[in-house]
Amino acid sequence: MKFDFKILELNVTEDSIYVDLNDGRTIIVPLIWYPRLFNASQEERENWRLIGDGDGVHWAFLDEDISIKHFVLGRRSGESQRSLQQWLGNRVETHQNAPTKLPQEPLYKAQESEETQPKPVPQEQKAEDQIIPPNQTLKRPQPNQFKRRLL
Repeated sequence: MKFDFKILELNVTEDSIYVDLNDGRTIIVPLIWYPRLFNASQEERENWRLIGDGDGVHWAFLDEDISIKHFVLGRRSGESQRSLQQWLGNRVETHQNAPTKLPQEPLYKAQESEETQPKPVPQEQKAEDQIIPPNQTLKRPQPNQFKRRLL
């Protein structure tokens, strides 16, 4: 699927990712949807670059790429729990001060069968909970709070 719009800017807070698109929209997704970013330091989260002329974002140190499609369609990371555990283990070995927090319940389970039933989304992460009523304003981080580093 090809989109006519591109990512212009990205800000990562302690709990959300704000994605500014060239059509004027800002998409906000929960940080917990992307476990490598969730487990990264704020400095590591800020060390990103646009790829494909705005078709995605790359975090070299975290070995993480997220396409515009994932943000726009509300798709979580597809990384298996086993892969994440291995990455966290390697991270601890090479970076003694690296955080290793995990959600209490695994977000991702390896596909053990051909079952096609979608996994239920925890109540606190449902899309309707992310909608801000028109009479409320969204508290958005100020752009000068974040430093963007090109790799």
